[in-house]
Amino acid sequence: MTNHDFSVRRAAAWAGGSVAALMAAIYLGSRGFKDLDPSNLGYLAGTLVFVWGSTYRLAVFLIKPATRMFLRGALTRKRSAGATPGAGSKAPRGRSRWGPGARAVGANLLGQAFIWRRQPSRWLGHMAISWGCLLSGLVTFPLVFGWVHFRLVDGSSYDIMVFGQATHRFVIRSLEGWMLFHALDFTAAMLVLGLGLYYWRRLTQPQNQPEQRSEWDLLPLHLLLGVAVSGLMLTVDSAWLDGAGYSYITVLHQALVVVTLAYLPWSKLFHLLFRPLAAAVQTYHEQGRLSPQICPGCGRAYAPAAQIGDLTRVLGDLDVRQPYLDRSQAASLLDLCPDCKRVQQARLFVGSAVSQEVR
Repeated sequence: MTNHDFSVRRAAAWAGGSVAALMAAIYLGSRGFKDLDPSNLGYLAGTLVFVWGSTYRLAVFLIKPATRMFLRGALTRKRSAGATPGAGSKAPRGRSRWGPGARAVGANLLGQAFIWRRQPSRWLGHMAISWGCLLSGLVTFPLVFGWVHFRLVDGSSYDIMVFGQATHRFVIRSLEGWMLFHALDFTAAMLVLGLGLYYWRRLTQPQNQPEQRSEWDLLPLHLLLGVAVSGLMLTVDSAWLDGAGYSYITVLHQALVVVTLAYLPWSKLFHLLFRPLAAAVQTYHEQGRLSPQICPGCGRAYAPAAQIGDLTRVLGDLDVRQPYLDRSQAASLLDLCPDCKRVQQARLFVGSAVSQEVR
């Protein structure tokens, strides 16, 4: 069995285990499936497919040697950065032991500042789509799993049941009730806003269009728009059309949601789950800048020394050998900055007469 086959089987096993764990949690949280709504079984099936595919893709990525080394290095450096310099000493006032990680999560993950720097309209669209999806999931998944449901108390109020226990009572015809019942309308409106901005960019800014096939670039947008619009149609139909087409729209909406959930792990939208790793990337590099790698060829700092060390170990684990140079200069090409590396590679192929002006 090759390493690739072994990795695929491990990832598939993890994916199967995640589905089994989710089913166990649903069984316990819904009191033996008693609180499951039969009308949500289609959503549940789509969610299980989504969980299997997402776990499989994450597992394939995380079991790669380079990824393991990177995550281990990021976590180790975060702990070492938070360690105090001496017994009983405290971190300087105004500085958090989780400073780099907290900044990375706040700026890049929650605020998505890196997109604002590219274009504000793109940032607004991305924020609307990402938070629309995340908030929709926070509302719908507990309902689909039977962890949360509403119990009619009398003709005018509901109890919010969480894991079979009444936690809060609200009046149906109140602002609170209206906000709760229309929560998914708000998130759908966020999606429509964000998707509209992205469609507008693709129509008016052809120079910024991604160079991808339509099924990779536009299909995710079409599916999200279909889910959002069909969800809003349910509210419109029940509020102003007396439910004339409610049953048909329900089937359409559920079908679109199931297809989207099944497709999401294999689409560009999957970066929603990968994006938290960006916080680890920023932490890794911020901590690495405290100890830069010095190029033995030109004496310049060009990368975190820990990153070069991690890269050397990963290539060694993969049995990828680097050309060795003169021991008086460097152990391998990995020890050189990109400019000196190009010079040394040229010398390896055409001889030592290559001038430093090649840089």
